[in-house]
Amino acid sequence: MRVLIVEDEPYLAEAVRDGLRLEAIAADIAGDGDSALELLSVNSYDLAVLDRDIPGHSGDEVARRIVASGSGIPILMHRFGQDLLLWGILAMAWLMGQRELGLRVAYEGVSSWRGSVLIFTVFLLVMVAVALGLTDRIRWKWLVTAGCLTYPLYLMHYVTGTTLVSRLHDAMDARLLVALVIAGFLLLSWLAHRLVERPVAQLLKRALESSFTRLRSFGRPA
Repeated sequence: MRVLIVEDEPYLAEAVRDGLRLEAIAADIAGDGDSALELLSVNSYDLAVLDRDIPGHSGDEVARRIVASGSGIPILMHRFGQDLLLWGILAMAWLMGQRELGLRVAYEGVSSWRGSVLIFTVFLLVMVAVALGLTDRIRWKWLVTAGCLTYPLYLMHYVTGTTLVSRLHDAMDARLLVALVIAGFLLLSWLAHRLVERPVAQLLKRALESSFTRLRSFGRPA
């Protein structure tokens, strides 16, 4: 599989390319629309990831050229920017989150509302920093693995984690308990990633590559 990444922020483009390479997916980078069109004219791609606001031909124009070519290349497009409406939506999400936090604290009885708000707010600010590009220069390789752990951690932590905290919060220091629970579920998530997700991903990759090859050859003269 081969992917074209059209992005004028080199750190972001290289991070996406490095992540794809870890999954044995070839990727080329174009820093502007003209370079993207040139690469599309000489190479065959299975997917194009486009930024809309790029030098030269815009991402929209590159997308139109891809569609007009009849190549059938799937297109993923993203755009960075901020305005008052988006900040208002973010503020409303934070406010609505306070009600949900209050309900969960009352139902679960394993944490305080003040601590929950603090953690929720910190994570929201981290996501804002990522969205604004303030973390673009952070290129630690272990972040790719950390990203892979988020979904298995999400699937496993909630019911079991709250049960453990509820049962043990009177028996040991709260900070130690939280640290142990987090470390334990991170370990379980890593095992799920290495022993389940990666092997299954390889099987799916081979199956999808076979399907793409068959689709590309469909209708071609024998």
